Amino acid sequence: MADLLSTGISGVRTYQRALATVGNNIANVDTEGYNRQRIEISENTSSNEGSLNIGNGARAVRVQRSYDSFVVENLRSSQSQLSKHASTLEYVTQLENILADKQLSLSSSLDGFFSAVQEVSLSPSSVAARQNMLNVAKATVSQFSSVGTQLTRIEEDSYNDMKGKVNALNQFAGQLARINSSLNRVNNIDKQPGELLDRRDTLIKDMSKLLRVTAVEKVNGVVDVHIGDVASGQYLVQGTKGSSLGVQRSTTNADEATLVLNPHMSPEKVHQLLGGSITGISEFRQNSLTTLRDELDTLAQVFVGEVNKVHALGINAHGTFGGELFSLGNVYSVTPGLNTGSGFVTVSAVPDAKIEKLTMALSYSDSTKNWTLTDTASETTVSGTSELTMGGIKVTLTGVPKDGDTFSLKSNKRPIDALQVSVTNHLNIAAGGAVSVARASTNTSISRVILNSYSKPAAPVADTSMDTALRNNISQVAASTITPSNNLAFVIPANTQNSQFYSTDSGSAAALEVDTITLSAAVASSGSVSYTYAGTTYTKAFDTDAATTMSGLVAAINAGAAGSTVTAAAVSGTVFTITKDAGSGTQMTKGTIGGTSNGSTELTITTVDTTAGVDNTVQMQVFTREGKQIYGSALNSSEQSSLLTTANGFSTNAAYDSTYNNQTGSNAYMDANVTVTNPTSGDTRDYFAMAGSLKEDLLVFVTGSGSAEVSGQWGSLATVDLRDQLRQNIDVQFAADASTYVLKDVTTNTNIASGTFTAGSTIEHNGWKVSFDGVIKANDKFSIRGNTYQAGDNRNLLNIIDLQGNKDIFSGRGDFTEVYTDVIGNLGNSVVQSAVSRDAQQIIFDQAQAKRDETSAVSLDEEAADLLRFQQAYQASAQIISTANKLFDTILGIG
Repeated sequence: MADLLSTGISGVRTYQRALATVGNNIANVDTEGYNRQRIEISENTSSNEGSLNIGNGARAVRVQRSYDSFVVENLRSSQSQLSKHASTLEYVTQLENILADKQLSLSSSLDGFFSAVQEVSLSPSSVAARQNMLNVAKATVSQFSSVGTQLTRIEEDSYNDMKGKVNALNQFAGQLARINSSLNRVNNIDKQPGELLDRRDTLIKDMSKLLRVTAVEKVNGVVDVHIGDVASGQYLVQGTKGSSLGVQRSTTNADEATLVLNPHMSPEKVHQLLGGSITGISEFRQNSLTTLRDELDTLAQVFVGEVNKVHALGINAHGTFGGELFSLGNVYSVTPGLNTGSGFVTVSAVPDAKIEKLTMALSYSDSTKNWTLTDTASETTVSGTSELTMGGIKVTLTGVPKDGDTFSLKSNKRPIDALQVSVTNHLNIAAGGAVSVARASTNTSISRVILNSYSKPAAPVADTSMDTALRNNISQVAASTITPSNNLAFVIPANTQNSQFYSTDSGSAAALEVDTITLSAAVASSGSVSYTYAGTTYTKAFDTDAATTMSGLVAAINAGAAGSTVTAAAVSGTVFTITKDAGSGTQMTKGTIGGTSNGSTELTITTVDTTAGVDNTVQMQVFTREGKQIYGSALNSSEQSSLLTTANGFSTNAAYDSTYNNQTGSNAYMDANVTVTNPTSGDTRDYFAMAGSLKEDLLVFVTGSGSAEVSGQWGSLATVDLRDQLRQNIDVQFAADASTYVLKDVTTNTNIASGTFTAGSTIEHNGWKVSFDGVIKANDKFSIRGNTYQAGDNRNLLNIIDLQGNKDIFSGRGDFTEVYTDVIGNLGNSVVQSAVSRDAQQIIFDQAQAKRDETSAVSLDEEAADLLRFQQAYQASAQIISTANKLFDTILGIG
């Protein structure tokens, strides 16, 4: 009976535990993270009685969690991805709601601005229309600012949300480390309390919602948690130690927030961001938010840059060029150092470049006369005198700096937030055009001149060859040795002030003879002039005027056989010179003059003045890029071909012209204040000086043989407004054959350029381009004039209005409205894509959750069945005990 009693007792005990397990399952049916438990029942060892093995009941071995690591890991992964897509969708939807708000539409605002400009163009003198244009411009700026403020709010909200989730993740990591500490007390996972393992898994699941992590389980149930989908070695939890995770803003892009481990000790950037709401927010900031803000910044930059570019070329009511209509100046803050000069810095945005968030240092060096702008992070530098460009901004420098002056520049605002209206007075609206054109009333053709376009003249390419070749010291002991050749020696940059140069042959000198020949009269009407030398006669018929005719004769002499022996130069319509290197006192052979002044009166020589001097073997030659010789010896045809090449810096259409060679005063090129006579008595060195400055480069050559000693001294570059070149008064004078033309500066009566012309071609100079609507005839003349204020002039406003439909300013992407619509469309696509990704991931998550529930969740139906089964087994075991007792009592009653 004892064995039967023991068997019943074991059954009662076993099913009592089984019922307790089922009851615990039922009690935790709604407990988050609870894993269904199953009791494991094992048969007791049987007893051997003779030939029989009698069973001894059963026992509860352990309570087993229903747990499948593969299913749980799949659920964590799908949960991470779902959280990531849900977070991204939440924020891109907020962006879409902002841009979909008609009250914040930038497209409508830009259309309103161009409409206001249109109203002024219809009545350029209307004060009301002008004031309305400024008011609408301010409203446009306000609209940009409102959108920028909303985007900044989303940026701040998402950043704070990200920080909050990171803090929650750190708390979970700390809690898991403490659970690991408790699990460490046991060396086998089978002996761990189920509720402790459930809490462990719940924490890992909560961490996966925030960030994709991988859990590596040890034999006792302790887990190491790595960031990413593999064991990356970047531990969030390692045993009983939890790491700290932090968020750091990027120094170059505030929208980019970087996750770092141990931010307060040894920061380490997190490399794997693959899932979780933190990753979703991070990707939103780096992609959708950054892209949208960059696109709208570009829209603002292009709008400001293009409008300002046109406005700056217009003429305002004061008769001066327009300034900036809009400004992005405070996109960077500028802080001066302890400066002693009066240098001033203005910052503006480059229209087609992304503005980078940099910290830059600006310094001035008196030795190089240059400013240097340095990116303090990369140490990249750019140098220049008046304008420097780096990181999407243009730094304009004015005033008079001193050596060592410095400024610091720091990124301050995004362009969309920095936009301002610069014009506050309606009189400063530049409505008029800068250039006007007209045909001469004396023209024989009816062709009209058409102003195709005009733009700000390009700044001369910075040339430092003069600083390299010479020492900026006029003293002869500071002279540099230059080997004479047909190659450019150096360039005197445009606007160089107060320059002077000496040159001399470092070897011996030779005798020089100069004959100055004066004629009895000037060549006029149908007359001609001739010069015979060494048996060859050179003749030039009357051309335009006496001076032009004489220059033609000189050119013929120098281009002919005589040019290899003598050099001719025109002084006036009746005077020219013949120069020869006569060796050691050898007399020059005289030529003979002939011709008629008007076809009947013969020309005679009134005087021939012969002078002897010292001819340095080398000669300094100074030219404009168009081939106008300013200083030096006249060149023969061979020398012209050698020097006047594009490789030497001459323009493509350059033609040799000695009209202004060695001329001074009003006869000098552009009336420049030129000196060609050595001011020091007895000093035989060549000397060229120019007080003030010239608004174009001068090319300097040193020709001859041997070697030359050249010294020079010059001042700083004059500050000029390149736009003033547009208002240079120029006549386009066509020749008798109408196939060539000369551009003449009206103010100084200087021929500044020439060229050939074919029907349908254009003429360009100083930034303007003109064409003609008919056939050009002999001696036609057209005027290009700088415009002053005219009350009804609206041409510049029309140019601003043209920007509204210009599809080229965004490199072919479309006009302002199309680009803005494209931005909204791209954002809408991001919303749709995020929603599709979220919905697809929701299905995957639901499937993973269902699989987990199938494996580990409590089923009340199953538990009810188990409860009934275990209850019946318990009652049966109790009945065994009762039966054993009755049998025992029966035995005791026998006898």
